[in-house]
Amino acid sequence: MGHMTKKKKNKLEPLEKTFVTARKPYKDTASQKWCLFRFFSLIFRDLVPEENEHWDVYLGLRRVVDLAFADELPRDHLPYLQDEIRFFLSSFIELYPSRMTPKLQFLIHYPRIINQLGPLKQFWCMRYEAKHQYMKTIASRNKNFKNITKSVAERHQLLQSFELANCELDKGMETTKPKLIKHKDVAPCMQATFAPDVPVWQVASVTIEHTKYKVLDVVILKKCQLPHFGQVVGLYMYCGSLFILVNVLRTVLFQQHRWSYLVCRTAEHLVVRPHNLPSHQVLDLYSDCELVLKPEVMVDE
Repeated sequence: MGHMTKKKKNKLEPLEKTFVTARKPYKDTASQKWCLFRFFSLIFRDLVPEENEHWDVYLGLRRVVDLAFADELPRDHLPYLQDEIRFFLSSFIELYPSRMTPKLQFLIHYPRIINQLGPLKQFWCMRYEAKHQYMKTIASRNKNFKNITKSVAERHQLLQSFELANCELDKGMETTKPKLIKHKDVAPCMQATFAPDVPVWQVASVTIEHTKYKVLDVVILKKCQLPHFGQVVGLYMYCGSLFILVNVLRTVLFQQHRWSYLVCRTAEHLVVRPHNLPSHQVLDLYSDCELVLKPEVMVDE
């Protein structure tokens, strides 16, 4: 499905036939289930006809999730979130009246909680799931079930001590494979930015403020109803600063059924700086023409 390097850690296990035919639960880690939910529309996009009522329930939940997980959600979007939750719950009850769970009712309170406490992402349980996964692994590998709570607690505290002893909150800028290039080899749109007598380094990847940029990544150039995107074609270090050369992608439309943006390449290139980007989220391009925004990215309407 294209450039999916960031999803390797959450790589999905092959779906068994019983998952579809016998409706058996999908047994995997929380992060893998989260990854499946996000890319469900791309995986099964051609197998489900448009205007399918069951698919519409899934898309309704996607709209709720994208709003609820946004890093920043303006208060004037809360009524819209409330309407989307109402639509999703009513559609779910209508199609699956016997499968309603108490957790779904929690959605009703999300707009009020966001209004009082801010974005819900700060309170979600994925951090707990990650910590719990470590505890389960230690309990299994320990092979000693006498006073297991003490054993797990000691191992966890030793790990915390090790991690905190080597913790660096600000690691600065980290680069890989630096290569000194000549001024004449720089892209034409960048030559006016770089002085001929100052060295320019081309790098394979750069990690800055906990965000890693590399060639073929996609960055958001502008937030709007049809966001503007750019694909990284070069990373350059000049006077200790990062300059990103991107190929501008033209946003054709938002595909509701696939829940993705359809984009195409253009002949235009731009030079951008990380601090000038409206979002630090780095995206992947699928099938060479589709983008799935992360729920954390809230585009302006």
